[in-house]
Amino acid sequence: MSKNSSDDTLTVFNALKDFVDRENAILPESTRLVITQNRATIVQDRLSLLLTNGWQGLLLASLTLLLFFGWRYTFWVALGLPISFIGGLMVMSLLGISINMISMVALLMAIGILMDDAIVISESIEHEYRNGETPLQATVNGIAKVGRGVLASFATSAMLFGSMLFLKGDMGQVMGVLPVVLLSVLTISLVEAFLILPHHLKHSLEKHRDQFQQQDQKGWRHSFENRFEQLRSKVGKLADTAIQYRYLTVGSAIGLLVITISMFPAGVIKFKAFPDLEGDILEA
Repeated sequence: MSKNSSDDTLTVFNALKDFVDRENAILPESTRLVITQNRATIVQDRLSLLLTNGWQGLLLASLTLLLFFGWRYTFWVALGLPISFIGGLMVMSLLGISINMISMVALLMAIGILMDDAIVISESIEHEYRNGETPLQATVNGIAKVGRGVLASFATSAMLFGSMLFLKGDMGQVMGVLPVVLLSVLTISLVEAFLILPHHLKHSLEKHRDQFQQQDQKGWRHSFENRFEQLRSKVGKLADTAIQYRYLTVGSAIGLLVITISMFPAGVIKFKAFPDLEGDILEA
């Protein structure tokens, strides 16, 4: 049984499964209808993977942010992930793009690069606030310090994935959906990080200023931040050493690059553009 391009795969499969169950209920025991090749499971598995990766990524990011910020501050930063996905799905609906195998791949890729701009902006605002500025001043100055870097990062992603829109032929028709979905989600994330998130962070700093200051003076976070500061100091000394011996550092990096590239013609690292994937259908 096949479907047209406008029907939903899971809806068609559920309707077929209901039909098979109804027919089996009235057929004799010696006769049964069985679905032998269910390709809809591929879509269901990809959708389940997207949902699983989404909540796991949100949980891990939130737990990591809790190591450095309070729970209210973390809540507003973590909220950027679901907002970006909801906004991206709205843009997909306006552009006539459905949730299919390619668009779900784009959403899976977006999970790994979302929230970066929100984390950078929130950390900059928190740093300015720790230096004694008011919540409003900390918000304005924090965004001003990292704004160009965040925009440059977004522009890099836009040019990288946007170039896929110029692919021609069948490959271009198939892969053209990926950059549209990915850039839609990233654009919503950027807008949320610059226009919505700072106001919530400013409000959180104003309303819970006493709690914010108390959590820096005692508890496990104070011990953690002291140890993290020691680690950052050691990394800084290592960076200073690399700068001091800059010619050795650059030469080593170039040497490693040459060795890595030479592994391809030497056959140490194999290359295959489209590897063979294991199927989930067994015919006998």
